[in-house]
Amino acid sequence: GTCFQGFSAPRQRVELLGVELLGVELLGVEVLGVEVPGLMGYVLGRPGGSLSNSSSWLGAGAQEQAKVGANAERKTAAVTDERARATEAVVLHDLRIPLEGYKANVDHVWVSGNSVIIMDTKQWAGGFYWTLFGKTRLGFKAVPHADKRTIPAAVNGITKYLADRGIKAKVSTPLLVVWSKNPISSLFYRPAGARFVSGDVFKRDAVRMLPGKKADVNIVRALEELLN
Repeated sequence: GTCFQGFSAPRQRVELLGVELLGVELLGVEVLGVEVPGLMGYVLGRPGGSLSNSSSWLGAGAQEQAKVGANAERKTAAVTDERARATEAVVLHDLRIPLEGYKANVDHVWVSGNSVIIMDTKQWAGGFYWTLFGKTRLGFKAVPHADKRTIPAAVNGITKYLADRGIKAKVSTPLLVVWSKNPISSLFYRPAGARFVSGDVFKRDAVRMLPGKKADVNIVRALEELLN
């Protein structure tokens, strides 16, 4: 089911964005009826959910990798969730990409007004990343994971998904949020279809990167159907 984060004990049933809920204190705003003036932004889904769920049947090495990835997604979510709660925007975590046969997921989607920002989160080693002729290296070592095309697939899938439902949305430049224990040099790195941003910069500049307009209800309703 849908996961709304940050609520307390149930009170009575209400409907929010077409989803029946139990009346709750949602993100500090007491919800006692359908009309909730001044309702602030909120969070849908569970960050790192797909990675956490898959780790049980993976080998030891892959389990550790999934755990690291899930932790990175939760770091990004801590930033987006705090920002959402201070605005009227909505953030969704862990969505499937609506393309037939495509198994990868979308880590985070930010909705502000009719603007949609897709975000992919990674935990990488520090160092000098550079791209030449579509191939990225860390120093002199090839790093194919830095050239994955998950983000372009997500953009294509979500854009078509919303358009097929007659929903007008502007899919903005996606963000590739990369966390690392050591500094990353990305001046010459060219991720496929996205803007690179380090986790520290994302945390520092979230107010500028994530606009806070009231989320379009129809966009949120549609994207909610993609939650894992």
